[in-house]
Amino acid sequence: PETPLPNVMETAYYFEQAGIGLSSEEYYHIFLALKQLVATHPIQTCRFWGKLLGIEANYIVAEVEFREGEEEEEAEEEETAEEGLKEGIEARDEDEEDEEEKDEPPKPNYKPPPVIPKEDYRTGANKYTYYVCNEPGKPWMKLPQVTPAQIVNTRKIKKFLVGKLDAAVVCYPPFPGNEANYLRAQIACISAATQVTPLGFYQFGEEEGDEEEGGAGRDNYEENPDFEPIPVPEMLDTLSNWVHHVQNILKQ
Repeated sequence: PETPLPNVMETAYYFEQAGIGLSSEEYYHIFLALKQLVATHPIQTCRFWGKLLGIEANYIVAEVEFREGEEEEEAEEEETAEEGLKEGIEARDEDEEDEEEKDEPPKPNYKPPPVIPKEDYRTGANKYTYYVCNEPGKPWMKLPQVTPAQIVNTRKIKKFLVGKLDAAVVCYPPFPGNEANYLRAQIACISAATQVTPLGFYQFGEEEGDEEEGGAGRDNYEENPDFEPIPVPEMLDTLSNWVHHVQNILKQ
């Protein structure tokens, strides 16, 4: 039977041919950590995304997709928690307004722009779920979904990772969240900008192609069974034989 567990050692071999990557020992430890993750969660696909270095500790990142319907309960719990937090803030603001109604100083008429809602599970920047751990063998921690505001702010700042998910992100402009949110936003930006494949290796499904003729909104793709490998000299000669198979995140 097919397993969601990736062949990490095969990936390590190809990286080694390019002169980059981690040690064979660390790759094997990461493979065992991913095996533990797959065994304890209802995961359909799993991929070793990479390693990010921090000041006090590093992050091993796993990119996963849950089996159909398995992640809906977790998504509902997150949304319920967010709604409860918003309601609490609104109620507190109303109480403060009632207290200050008598001696309220003049206020500007400026109204901030509406908050852009985050994308749903399995779409856009939230297509995949990410788990991280500081070292292979330590507990995997699930990262939260990313929001447009977090991606916009991430592009405006340069900040070292500490290695603690609950660490505050002290910067200007202020970042809306802690290091877990900042890490997730960085992963989204890196994923959208760096995943390339030879031209024609992937194709859009027939239904997907009919829905969007202009190419907008296409985030589902599949391997092309009729793909003929491009000779290596041609792939090295020009970048026109390479394409991004992941949608770019537009600047807001």
